[in-house]
Amino acid sequence: MKLKNKLSSTQIIALGFFVTIFIGSVLLMLPIAHNGELSYLDSLFTATSATCVTGHSTVDVESTFTLFGQIVIMFLIQIGGLGFMLIIALILMIAGKRITLKNRILISQTVSKSDYEGVVKLLKKIIKYTLIFELLGALALATKTVPEFGLAKRNVYCTISFCIGIL
Repeated sequence: MKLKNKLSSTQIIALGFFVTIFIGSVLLMLPIAHNGELSYLDSLFTATSATCVTGHSTVDVESTFTLFGQIVIMFLIQIGGLGFMLIIALILMIAGKRITLKNRILISQTVSKSDYEGVVKLLKKIIKYTLIFELLGALALATKTVPEFGLAKRNVYCTISFCIGIL
């Protein structure tokens, strides 16, 4: 029997966040992701904070992480903000796969919905409005920061937010 079938919904969601944080911390440890020295504990803390959307860091994100590292952090924030199961469902939808009943139940529990009917429609609305508001936020940030700083390294978060909003 598969491990997925033996785990409860709560355990699957918790495991998903654990795996996301672990992969994020490993990606942040890659030499391409940071400038100079970075301990695994700092990497783990940053990945956990980004995934849990708390915004804390033990290091200066701008000077410690390269563009690649900052993009990893932005994706961890996105995964944490939308939820692990919503991201998985979005990937399944993009790949043209059907969302199984078990996945619908997991998604409904992730968004605190009491039933699983209409979960796919709700997922599409969440993704649609998230992208709209991210794009609007990125454009609002860009109107202030691009004239002042240009698209330089100091303005990388606005640029990344804009790109994620467009996706």
